[in-house]
Amino acid sequence: MTDAAPKPMRADRKILALTLLALLPLEALCAQAAFHTLGEVDQIGVWFAVVAGNVFALALAVFSARAATIAAILVGVAIVPYHVGLIRRHSLVRHEASRIVAFAYEAKAETGAFPESLDGYAYERPGVARYVQHYRADEEVGGFCVMYFVGTPTTSHWYTPKGGWQYYPD
Repeated sequence: MTDAAPKPMRADRKILALTLLALLPLEALCAQAAFHTLGEVDQIGVWFAVVAGNVFALALAVFSARAATIAAILVGVAIVPYHVGLIRRHSLVRHEASRIVAFAYEAKAETGAFPESLDGYAYERPGVARYVQHYRADEEVGGFCVMYFVGTPTTSHWYTPKGGWQYYPD
């Protein structure tokens, strides 16, 4: 009786495994981040695309590891760049919103009242101004509210002195 050694993994299967090993964590990170950038309903769609796309790629591997690798790369290209852009935007807009909060507190320290508007505020990155939904003076919430969105206007992040940073996903 001879002991047959296990067959070594073919190169095309190794490339598929490495591709999935590289892309799946990135895709999962993007799907998780979609909760804060797009909202909980859209996050479900992103998770569905990640799972369905990669299950399809793995099923395709039964017939062709090369085709499966191409499918896995296409899934990654469809998901990762867009969501990495949203993650970056979230970071930039959140930073700008934090600067607005600091501006409001500084104005209160100088004048005794929170500003009524952002007229005296200079954006560090003027391009993110379109994502700041509003700023308003409001005593009910502790003096003011600044609200912003990242991927969709129905998913809002905001700050109030009473509540701190908050988020509504849809």
